[in-house]
Amino acid sequence: MTQGWIWSDRTPEWDRIPLHEGLEGNLAANSHDRQAVGVCYVGLRIEWSETMRGHWPLLLLVAIVLACVGLAQTPQGHLVLRDTGLYETPPTYTELAFSAPGKLPSTLTQPSTSVTVAFGIHNVTGVSRKYYWSIVLVRDGKSQTKATGTVLTPAQGRTAVTRPVMAVCVGGRIQVVVQLESPAESVSFWMTCPSAKKQVKQ
Repeated sequence: MTQGWIWSDRTPEWDRIPLHEGLEGNLAANSHDRQAVGVCYVGLRIEWSETMRGHWPLLLLVAIVLACVGLAQTPQGHLVLRDTGLYETPPTYTELAFSAPGKLPSTLTQPSTSVTVAFGIHNVTGVSRKYYWSIVLVRDGKSQTKATGTVLTPAQGRTAVTRPVMAVCVGGRIQVVVQLESPAESVSFWMTCPSAKKQVKQ
């Protein structure tokens, strides 16, 4: 038994009248359909289905890719992809460095000199972090804190800090240390102090 749908000029939508082998009998039994300008069989639907079936592999691939992209954006998705070896947790760390290492002073011309210390903090994590920093002068095994502060650095962001500190020394060398409390990181440079003989001559 063949079934389909009848479309007529009087009916703007699909008219759900079953078609059997006696198509003419069905048309004769329905006076409104005698003047039908066309009859659409289920073959049209079969042709449409065949056309769509040819695109299913591509549509399925696109759906899978979109699903994976959406999954990768969630913490749960990260865990699933990591377990399957398809996702690697990005490294997280804090980078501390002097802003202009080449311009740091290496020698003090006076026993008491103001030294400008400029450094930057790079927060390579997925969340903003608050950093506690300090500038410490170390001489002959003794340390003296000269400046402290706190900076809030956004995720994947950088913060620059510039502070002048007073260095007092005669003879030998003095170390300037910039350090973070957490994570415990530090950078430093050395300065040569003016000699005592030079001070006597002056």
